[in-house]
Amino acid sequence: MYLKSLYLRSLPLIIVGILLLCSIPSGPSFSPPHEPLGGMVGTIRGGFGVKAPIDNYQIAWGNRPVTWVMEIEGDFVLFGYSSGTIAAMGKGTARSSLLPPAIGFGPVTVTLTITAEGSVLEHTSRNGHMIGPFILLGF
Repeated sequence: MYLKSLYLRSLPLIIVGILLLCSIPSGPSFSPPHEPLGGMVGTIRGGFGVKAPIDNYQIAWGNRPVTWVMEIEGDFVLFGYSSGTIAAMGKGTARSSLLPPAIGFGPVTVTLTITAEGSVLEHTSRNGHMIGPFILLGF
Protein backbone atom coordinates (compact mmCIF):
# COMPACT_ATOMS: atom_id res chain seq x y z
CA MET A 1 0.00 0.00 0.00
CA TYR A 2 2.83 2.37 0.89
CA LEU A 3 4.61 1.57 -2.42
CA LYS A 4 1.44 2.21 -4.39
CA SER A 5 0.99 5.70 -2.91
CA LEU A 6 4.70 6.46 -3.46
CA TYR A 7 4.33 5.37 -7.07
CA LEU A 8 1.29 7.58 -7.62
CA ARG A 9 3.05 10.60 -6.08
CA SER A 10 6.23 10.18 -8.13
CA LEU A 11 4.50 9.43 -11.44
CA PRO A 12 4.00 13.13 -12.41
CA LEU A 13 7.69 13.83 -11.65
CA ILE A 14 8.77 10.91 -13.83
CA ILE A 15 6.57 12.11 -16.71
CA VAL A 16 7.91 15.67 -16.46
CA GLY A 17 11.48 14.32 -16.38
CA ILE A 18 10.93 12.22 -19.49
CA LEU A 19 9.39 15.18 -21.33
CA LEU A 20 12.33 17.39 -20.39
CA LEU A 21 14.84 14.80 -21.59
CA CYS A 22 12.99 14.42 -24.89
CA SER A 23 13.06 18.17 -25.50
CA ILE A 24 16.88 18.43 -25.26
CA PRO A 25 18.36 18.54 -28.77
CA SER A 26 20.60 15.59 -29.58
CA GLY A 27 23.02 17.61 -31.68
CA PRO A 28 23.19 20.46 -34.12
CA SER A 29 20.55 20.05 -36.76
CA PHE A 30 21.14 21.23 -40.28
CA SER A 31 19.01 21.15 -43.35
CA PRO A 32 20.98 21.59 -46.57
CA PRO A 33 19.90 24.35 -48.93
CA HIS A 34 17.63 23.46 -51.81
CA GLU A 35 19.37 25.92 -54.13
CA PRO A 36 23.10 25.71 -54.90
CA LEU A 37 25.11 28.10 -52.72
CA GLY A 38 27.49 29.33 -55.39
CA GLY A 39 30.79 31.09 -54.86
CA MET A 40 32.82 27.95 -54.19
CA VAL A 41 34.30 27.52 -57.67
CA GLY A 42 36.73 29.95 -59.25
CA THR A 43 37.16 30.29 -63.01
CA ILE A 44 37.27 27.02 -64.93
CA ARG A 45 40.40 27.21 -67.07
CA GLY A 46 41.45 25.18 -70.07
CA GLY A 47 44.84 24.27 -71.49
CA PHE A 48 46.36 20.82 -71.12
CA GLY A 49 43.23 19.46 -69.48
CA VAL A 50 40.87 21.51 -67.32
CA LYS A 51 41.28 22.84 -63.79
CA ALA A 52 39.23 24.96 -61.41
CA PRO A 53 40.05 26.21 -57.88
CA ILE A 54 37.55 25.28 -55.16
CA ASP A 55 37.16 27.07 -51.82
CA ASN A 56 35.38 24.96 -49.20
CA TYR A 57 35.00 27.80 -46.71
CA GLN A 58 31.24 28.05 -46.99
CA ILE A 59 30.01 28.80 -43.49
CA ALA A 60 26.43 28.21 -44.67
CA TRP A 61 27.23 24.56 -45.36
CA GLY A 62 29.27 23.98 -42.24
CA ASN A 63 32.38 22.00 -41.51
CA ARG A 64 31.90 19.18 -44.04
CA PRO A 65 34.06 17.79 -46.85
CA VAL A 66 32.80 18.24 -50.40
CA THR A 67 33.03 15.95 -53.42
CA TRP A 68 33.57 17.28 -56.93
CA VAL A 69 32.87 15.64 -60.27
CA MET A 70 34.23 17.04 -63.54
CA GLU A 71 32.83 15.82 -66.86
CA ILE A 72 34.04 16.76 -70.32
CA GLU A 73 31.28 15.91 -72.76
CA GLY A 74 31.37 16.04 -76.55
CA ASP A 75 31.01 13.89 -79.63
CA PHE A 76 34.59 12.58 -79.62
CA VAL A 77 35.92 12.59 -76.02
CA LEU A 78 37.83 9.84 -74.19
CA PHE A 79 38.62 9.83 -70.44
CA GLY A 80 36.48 12.91 -69.80
CA TYR A 81 35.46 12.01 -66.23
CA SER A 82 37.32 12.79 -63.00
CA SER A 83 36.33 13.25 -59.35
CA GLY A 84 37.80 13.97 -55.96
CA THR A 85 37.20 15.24 -52.44
CA ILE A 86 38.19 18.45 -50.69
CA ALA A 87 38.55 18.47 -46.92
CA ALA A 88 36.26 20.44 -44.66
CA MET A 89 37.21 24.12 -44.49
CA GLY A 90 39.98 23.64 -47.06
CA LYS A 91 41.03 24.64 -50.55
CA GLY A 92 41.73 22.43 -53.53
CA THR A 93 41.73 22.17 -57.29
CA ALA A 94 39.38 20.14 -59.44
CA ARG A 95 41.18 18.99 -62.56
CA SER A 96 40.68 16.56 -65.38
CA SER A 97 42.74 13.39 -65.19
CA LEU A 98 46.35 13.71 -66.30
CA LEU A 99 47.11 10.00 -66.69
CA PRO A 100 45.44 9.09 -69.00
CA PRO A 101 44.65 12.60 -70.21
CA ALA A 102 41.26 13.53 -71.56
CA ILE A 103 41.51 13.39 -75.36
CA GLY A 104 38.99 14.61 -77.88
CA PHE A 105 38.16 16.68 -80.94
CA GLY A 106 35.45 19.23 -81.56
CA PRO A 107 33.05 21.20 -79.38
CA VAL A 108 32.82 20.18 -75.73
CA THR A 109 31.02 21.15 -72.54
CA VAL A 110 32.92 21.04 -69.25
CA THR A 111 30.66 20.52 -66.24
CA LEU A 112 31.80 20.78 -62.61
CA THR A 113 29.41 19.64 -59.89
CA ILE A 114 30.16 20.00 -56.17
CA THR A 115 28.13 17.94 -53.70
CA ALA A 116 28.13 17.24 -49.99
CA GLU A 117 26.02 14.59 -48.30
CA GLY A 118 23.86 14.12 -51.38
CA SER A 119 23.04 17.81 -51.91
CA VAL A 120 24.32 19.77 -54.89
CA LEU A 121 26.18 22.84 -53.64
CA GLU A 122 27.29 24.21 -57.00
CA HIS A 123 26.90 23.24 -60.64
CA THR A 124 29.01 25.13 -63.20
CA SER A 125 29.62 24.52 -66.89
CA ARG A 126 31.58 26.12 -69.73
CA ASN A 127 31.65 25.49 -73.45
CA GLY A 128 34.73 25.26 -75.60
CA HIS A 129 36.66 23.25 -78.17
CA MET A 130 39.01 20.34 -77.68
CA ILE A 131 42.00 19.46 -79.86
CA GLY A 132 43.66 16.30 -78.56
CA PRO A 133 44.43 16.85 -74.83
CA PHE A 134 44.14 20.67 -75.16
CA ILE A 135 40.90 22.41 -74.27
CA LEU A 136 40.11 25.97 -75.34
CA LEU A 137 37.22 27.33 -73.26
CA GLY A 138 35.03 30.31 -73.98
CA PHE A 139 34.17 29.65 -77.62
